Amino acid sequence: MIYARYGPTSDDLKYFINGQKSDEEIQYSGPQGDTADFIKTNRKITIGIRDDFNAKEYFDGTLLEVIGYNKKLTGTARKSVENYLRCKYNILSEGCGSNNDCKILKEYNFNRIEKSFDFSFSWKVYQLPSEQKIIIQFIKGLTNEKGELLFINSKGQMIFRKDVDFDITSNLNLETSNFPNGIYFLILRGSNAIFSKKVIVNH
Repeated sequence: MIYARYGPTSDDLKYFINGQKSDEEIQYSGPQGDTADFIKTNRKITIGIRDDFNAKEYFDGTLLEVIGYNKKLTGTARKSVENYLRCKYNILSEGCGSNNDCKILKEYNFNRIEKSFDFSFSWKVYQLPSEQKIIIQFIKGLTNEKGELLFINSKGQMIFRKDVDFDITSNLNLETSNFPNGIYFLILRGSNAIFSKKVIVNH
């Protein structure tokens, strides 16, 4: 887990990696190739407002892990960073001044086996290491519910995405031969429900 906390001193943006303070510069790489270096320079983090902000986007791990930024961004990168900060630090105002700390009031940890917000849905995940394949079996679906299947790595980066019907009766097969070894999270996200399971890819 990498996160930042804003402080009132000259050492304004204090970065922590796995609980340890770090002076290293951290770089954000956006889905459209936008990049920005995160360095401890500015005394103010400006938070933008986006009409279609939905906290669920950031709770289910579909966004890249983002810390903060030291300059105004544009396009996709700016929207991602601004909304991530608003959600992570629970900031509702336009800015956070030098006399305030932006404290983490809500933290989402998706390093768990499964968390369901709608228990009328049931699914199982089977791994076939010899065939480098994951089989997703839907046991009990949600009527007239559509959503998406996401495959997220341990860094919070989306590796794979597919639109799905939650009332599906057939199995879904996911090839993993091109995925690096590691821990991943399968996330099913609908308009009113989020389900997740942890899987390990080991070729």
